[in-house]
Amino acid sequence: MLFEGELEDLRRATKHVVDVTLPPGPTVSEIRETVEKFDVQLKQSEDGPQLHGTYEEINNAVNYLVDIMKERVDL
Repeated sequence: MLFEGELEDLRRATKHVVDVTLPPGPTVSEIRETVEKFDVQLKQSEDGPQLHGTYEEINNAVNYLVDIMKERVDL
């Protein structure tokens, strides 16, 4: 159960722009497919490739990337 104002706070939080560093594992084609499917950008950092976008889009993109990686390894 959410208290008054909490739902609006959650909605605002999903609009924050974030960067998520990708772990080793996804192929270049899997990353490209994910970037094309969602409203995220691919950036390069000292720690490796990163997805850049709103929290909501990043969350959806990461979930999608995990799903296609699972398909590749038949989990």
